[in-house]
Amino acid sequence: MRAFLFMFVLIILGFANGFYVLAKNQMAAIKTGDADAEIPYVTYMQSILYVYTTSTGEFNTDPYVIGEDTSLLWAFFVIATYILTIVMLNMLIAIMGSSYQKVSDVAVASMLKERMQLIMENYFLVPSGSFRKAKYLISFSLVQQTVEDEAS
Repeated sequence: MRAFLFMFVLIILGFANGFYVLAKNQMAAIKTGDADAEIPYVTYMQSILYVYTTSTGEFNTDPYVIGEDTSLLWAFFVIATYILTIVMLNMLIAIMGSSYQKVSDVAVASMLKERMQLIMENYFLVPSGSFRKAKYLISFSLVQQTVEDEAS
């Protein structure tokens, strides 16, 4: 999970840097009078916030028509959308699936261990005192045997 967060933050910072540099070019176009609009990623913090909101699905593409770098802005947008939204979220889903698999692998053993600890903690409730000298408790359960298992 740490690796995912590290990669996610690193990619956000990389794209934020690109949008920040392109915003400086757009601001030069606004100052010369070529365009009249507001750019949401003028400062570095605003560009980080802009890329983060882009990764969550907020696609504000209105300022892409300002300046001469419109094709580069659209290329950044498409690549950022693909990497942040599709690839990184699929990686997060895979990490969560792997974590769930690890937990489900040891679920039965953990349940039996907890059940045995509960029995040992409450042995005094049994009036016969059969657990007083017990060092170990062994749990048995019935397992159905299939015809294939009997043949081998």
